[in-house]
Amino acid sequence: MNTGRILLSLSTLGLAMLSSVGASATAAGSTAYTPSTASQSRTGVVTEDPATPGKLLLMLDASGSMNEPDPSGLTKMEAAKKGLTAVVDKLPDTAQVGLRVYGATVMGGTPTPEACADTQLVSPIKALDRAGLKAAINGFVAKGETPIAGSLTEAIKDLGATGKRNIVLVSDGEESCVPDPCPVIQNLIGSGVDLQIDTVGYAVGDRARTQLQCIADAGHGTYYDAANADQIASSITRLSQRAMRPFALTGKPITGIDLQDGQQPPTALPELSPGQFLDTMNTGRHWRSYTVKRTIPGSTLHVSFTTRPTELVRTLESGDLTARAMASSGKECSESYASESGGLGTRETTSATVQILGDIDPSETDRKSSVCETDTSFTVQVTRSATTTTTPVEILVIEEPPVTNLADLPEPKDTARDPELITHGTPKEAIGGLAFSDATEITAGTWQDTLVPGELLVYKVRVEDGQKATLQVKGPVDFTFPEQGTALWISGRLIAPDRLRAGNDFQSVPSFSKTYGFDKESVTTGTVTYRNRYAVQSGRPEYMRAASMGGWYYVSIGVGLKDVGTIVEGQPIKVAFTVQVDGQPSNAVKYLTGSATVAASPSAPASSPSATASAAPATRSSDSGSVLPWVGGGLLALAVLAGLAYAVARRRGQGASQA
Repeated sequence: MNTGRILLSLSTLGLAMLSSVGASATAAGSTAYTPSTASQSRTGVVTEDPATPGKLLLMLDASGSMNEPDPSGLTKMEAAKKGLTAVVDKLPDTAQVGLRVYGATVMGGTPTPEACADTQLVSPIKALDRAGLKAAINGFVAKGETPIAGSLTEAIKDLGATGKRNIVLVSDGEESCVPDPCPVIQNLIGSGVDLQIDTVGYAVGDRARTQLQCIADAGHGTYYDAANADQIASSITRLSQRAMRPFALTGKPITGIDLQDGQQPPTALPELSPGQFLDTMNTGRHWRSYTVKRTIPGSTLHVSFTTRPTELVRTLESGDLTARAMASSGKECSESYASESGGLGTRETTSATVQILGDIDPSETDRKSSVCETDTSFTVQVTRSATTTTTPVEILVIEEPPVTNLADLPEPKDTARDPELITHGTPKEAIGGLAFSDATEITAGTWQDTLVPGELLVYKVRVEDGQKATLQVKGPVDFTFPEQGTALWISGRLIAPDRLRAGNDFQSVPSFSKTYGFDKESVTTGTVTYRNRYAVQSGRPEYMRAASMGGWYYVSIGVGLKDVGTIVEGQPIKVAFTVQVDGQPSNAVKYLTGSATVAASPSAPASSPSATASAAPATRSSDSGSVLPWVGGGLLALAVLAGLAYAVARRRGQGASQA
């Protein structure tokens, strides 16, 4: 790789840092919704500490092997220094950034105690001092061993115990001081909600690759493989724009109460009002429990629980996430099940959503209202079984007002069968988010993004009542399969505004391989209609109930680790997909309005894109997440807190779908 290429790649890495050194939260709120305020952006919601910016620590291998020549004519270290110097010029003035190197002071060749302790924080994490950071970059040489575990131990101390913390580790070799650094890192990180470690392996062997992959998995990050300098340039240029974004689970902190199955809830459980909340939960035989109250007679309550990805991605195994809602009498009103990760090996965001209906399908003329339709207080619970012991959970609560013209609305009708393959011309570039809260806004059309196997990215498209969304995974772009038997399993999902799985098969999972060719597939929501929420009661398919209200629908695209082989794993792959939105907004749903309700009409905001493709590249929108208008009550109070925070750039998170 020539010097210009590594300058380009590492300079682009600086763009990624803009996402990690700004404010520690994404927007996740809403103003009260009326037709006249439909085009307004949502107010911000902070996570834990709005006044503390994120911290980024760069870690660079300065072992003796970095003196090997690079194809540019420089050594690896010389090229890296030039690139890092260029990065410094692109960092924002408010950046909190530091640099740690290992192997820079003790001559290598033998892993002595001194060589294995050879790690220095050459530039402490602090407000950006460009001159000082450049001097630190140019002030060391490569000579020693590769003490990765010891250096990461010190790096975690450098970052402190609170706030958003990010480490980028670049290494051209394996650990040379301990037999296996990964268990050390797993123990160091523990629950590590706000710590992310991404790793880059530069021309590494199998053992070093395995170690760096394990470190990235333990650190809730991603491993990038680069067999040569040219691959570093092509991968970092694109992927570094996302690499530093922490996983974007946001909301007002809350602590649920753990109950055993069948245990009577206490009189007072933590209350979830309309809005977004953030809690942590453990695995085990218990239910994390809350209260949610109906404040508008006849309203529909939507409560979703979203967890961050787990390390199941590499084992190709599944964990379970189950949510349920019970009336005050103990009657179960709704249950939802989802799997974490799964057999494809994608780092997915998992959501389980319960809907508590507030009215009866007009076609059921002989049925009387049950407690689920009439109660005002419900116990909602969530439980999970997965290998990660502790994980954050994002809770979204929507209270949807009742409609005044229910009998006039179309009956449930399954229009999602056998979608046709669709085309929309040349793909446009998109940069996906990693969670619902930072999903990238796109329009109808064909898009392409770059993923590494195991990664899943999230987008959002506006779909209103009376419209239908279709997603087709077109597959890899300009990709050559290196060997027979290698396959790419690329998942595509559509997810409703309340995070229920949408689409006729819940997901499209076509495979693409040298041996068996390309297998394009499509998945569709069917026509969005309010009364689809009664589909199950009327004997219609389960997937129909997700397509029951207009708003932001999520699109998730993931490349699985299954069958990719060691040559492809870690390599950036361009993937194309097409989104089509058919039909016109019906504006048929008339929500109850008045002093005791939230005036609502889920028509598209005036500023939202139409169903035609835009020529502009997609970026993450200022309306981060697609929470419906009726979450406003609980989030308005957070607007004051949000005013304390400032956002240098959007934050990233890791995947979004309901399995």
